[in-house]
Amino acid sequence: MIKAILFDFYGTIAVYGDMQKADEKVSRIIYDCLISKDTSIEYKDFINQWNQIFSLPLTLEEKTEETIFLTKISSIFKQYNIPYNTAEITETGEKCLNIWQSYISFPEDMHKTFEALKTKYTLALISNFDHPKHIRKLLQDTDIIRYFDAIAISGEIGISKPDTRIFQKILKELKLKPNQAVFVGDSIADDITGAQNAGCKTILIDMHNRFQSYSGSRISKISDLIDYQI
Repeated sequence: MIKAILFDFYGTIAVYGDMQKADEKVSRIIYDCLISKDTSIEYKDFINQWNQIFSLPLTLEEKTEETIFLTKISSIFKQYNIPYNTAEITETGEKCLNIWQSYISFPEDMHKTFEALKTKYTLALISNFDHPKHIRKLLQDTDIIRYFDAIAISGEIGISKPDTRIFQKILKELKLKPNQAVFVGDSIADDITGAQNAGCKTILIDMHNRFQSYSGSRISKISDLIDYQI
């Protein structure tokens, strides 16, 4: 019997817009900060360096700034031997996240959906994100934090999906067996595969019908869960 629904955050609860444009604007913010100190840096070289740094997984032990995301920004400064201070990195990071978040929205029926689900299930959140304070602020600002009995953010615990340990951590906190939980996420590689390997049932949320060949359980929006036979 399913007792809990575990949710991914971005792409599942938070709805992506034009993220290519968002990523371009974020890159420009960092680049503009760099060239304000060294005008010889070419954008093409910068973007190659930044993409490599951003995609590189870091452990909590490798974190030199407040969060892994800020550590990655500081790394690009180090790459070009440009001096920086913590306040400058923090300000740049906040600008990046505010721009990125402006391309993300939330369903109008989000609260109605969680209110309905909460009457039947325990709810929890598992997210891969390198700047946990940003998600926690969003959860507070949108007032959905009250629905979740447990929250695991990779940038806080140093474990990312699809590593089964991040699912196991939440299950242990909720005192549930894997077969008592269903995980809802938008990534087959990180969400669906990871949760299945942890022994959970899974539901793919496919808002734009990107995974037409996927044969498993699927929904197109979180409100579909209200009447879904889990």
